[in-house]
Amino acid sequence: MKHLICCALAMALAAFSIHANEVDMELPLPVVPDSLRTPAKRASYIVAHFWDNMDFADTTRSHNRDFMEQNFVNYLSLFPHTPDDTIKVEVPRLMKRAEVDTIAYNMIADLADQYLYDAESPMLDEESYISFLETILAGKFMDEARRARFEYEFSDAAKNRKGSTAADFNFIDSEGNRNTLHGLSDGKRSLILLFYDPDCDHCHDVLNTLKETRSIAEKIQSGEIAVLAVYAEGDAEVWNNSKNALPAEWTNAFSPGDEIEESELYVLRHMPTIYFLGPDNKVLLKDPSVRQLIHYITR
Repeated sequence: MKHLICCALAMALAAFSIHANEVDMELPLPVVPDSLRTPAKRASYIVAHFWDNMDFADTTRSHNRDFMEQNFVNYLSLFPHTPDDTIKVEVPRLMKRAEVDTIAYNMIADLADQYLYDAESPMLDEESYISFLETILAGKFMDEARRARFEYEFSDAAKNRKGSTAADFNFIDSEGNRNTLHGLSDGKRSLILLFYDPDCDHCHDVLNTLKETRSIAEKIQSGEIAVLAVYAEGDAEVWNNSKNALPAEWTNAFSPGDEIEESELYVLRHMPTIYFLGPDNKVLLKDPSVRQLIHYITR
């Protein structure tokens, strides 16, 4: 009996230890003042004070990949609820604090790359990533070999970013008419710009979702929104075999001569790649998921 009690006690202590370690893996969230009532203000406060209890010189934490990744993900999860101006201020503050340790600094840079820039990341957010890139590239804390990678990513992320005018390009539509992106604009309709591959199964899923979303269809019918679906890879035969598969209300287009890819006018890291443009061709959304696009349009 005594042996059984000792075993049970040992198991309980082990369970407690595991639980304690799990708790220690996450920084305590700051207590938000009651005076801050809106979601944006509360999120801003937490983002501003998220790392208050983190000592980056404490290598037992700052060199622990699991610890840093868990907390960084928690931190990023607040970004969709936080105003852009706050993110632009707080990201440099975080990176400045991390400068006390090279490993910690590089780890945060790599985590930002993994979660905010990787095309397959569910937290993909190039606009927030640009805040990290601008901070990294403005300083001299990173070695030149690593810095070159972030310079390349910045050049990609800065293309057609939110608020900029979308790069113009030529296309041929399914009726054989030649036009340009900017020439398609009438100054009244917003535009869903969709780069796709006719042989891509995921593209078909996204296209079908857009076709079957009633709110999108209604806005197209009313003239509030237009859709330009572009095959940008230059294989005219592939496009010709499938050009009539999209709704008649959409403009189904082919970009001749690999203009878009060869000139790197747009970064097409996966298919489909979506942009949502205002009537003035300003980028409102860059590379959103189809759910994010629908939410933005129908909010």
